[in-house]
Amino acid sequence: EKWMADEFTGPIRLVGDYSYEKISYPGPPRNDFYAMDWNKGKLAIASGRPEFKSPGFLRHGYYLLEDESWSYHDNATMPEWQNIDIHDFIDVSVNPKNPDEIALATYSAFPLTVVNTSTNECNVFNDTNSLIQTSLAGNGWSLASDVCYDSKGNLWVLNGWSERPLVVKQANNTWWAYDCGMEARNKYTTRMVLDKNDNIWFATETNGLFGYNYSKTFDNAGDDQRINLTSGDYSGALPSENVTALAVDLDGEPRIVTGK
Repeated sequence: EKWMADEFTGPIRLVGDYSYEKISYPGPPRNDFYAMDWNKGKLAIASGRPEFKSPGFLRHGYYLLEDESWSYHDNATMPEWQNIDIHDFIDVSVNPKNPDEIALATYSAFPLTVVNTSTNECNVFNDTNSLIQTSLAGNGWSLASDVCYDSKGNLWVLNGWSERPLVVKQANNTWWAYDCGMEARNKYTTRMVLDKNDNIWFATETNGLFGYNYSKTFDNAGDDQRINLTSGDYSGALPSENVTALAVDLDGEPRIVTGK
């Protein structure tokens, strides 16, 4: 049996002297990828991107990979997205308590969507039905730069360019928003992670890394703890206050990448 391959067609099995069989593998229908999340056998991918801190106005939606099968969803397949100003899907999170539920973040007039992937139905949120604020730039859009479900299924939203950048929708659909200090207000936020204790860590482009512990009491901000890690010798000594990436390692600890 003979095989051959090249950079365009992939593997080919030669059949006899005059025939062949192309070997193909399932893949997503588009090649736009910006962020992804995986949980309990489900991979979700957001396919938008911002352009220099502004919306790129890409209306590509999201992909799902489950049971070795790909699906793609955008405003043509999601009725709730049709005829509204929604674009730039820049982050996605799979609910660990219910993997059929995913959350999508955008930089648009409708910054958050929660999708039931089993029914292809969704709820869309903006400043009128949630505590997510519109950008203080006054452009009418809201920046949800990241979304993360915690271990209990509460959905955290990183709301950049706002006075209260940390917003949470509890599993019972109650909303809360938190002031993370003067240095976190009205900043261009980027990424967010939750560590093994469900502490929230989020990054900015100019003011370093912020940590927030809500002390497991959503309604009492008085016992919350927060920290801002910067380039100062006594405040973290980061190489740069431009935090470009965040991750949580296998021990549940946050790892930081900066611009230097």
